[in-house]
Amino acid sequence: MAKWSGVYLEDCHTLLKKIEKKLAKIVDEDSNHQTIYLGLEDGGGPEIDNERYKLAKELQDKIKKWRKEMYNENDR
Repeated sequence: MAKWSGVYLEDCHTLLKKIEKKLAKIVDEDSNHQTIYLGLEDGGGPEIDNERYKLAKELQDKIKKWRKEMYNENDR
């Protein structure tokens, strides 16, 4: 249990916040109808952009659900 205290726990929290920020950016970009490039020569195409959005949104929803279950937090 000791390795989850102090610095390690703070690192996990920081990593989760970075993931949440990136997911929010992907979801916001798609909702603003901006082009999302995946580093592919053709930009990835709309089908890849749609799948990327769906994955980001699903993961975002799961994190909110788990956070609520674990900490009884309200939606952020």
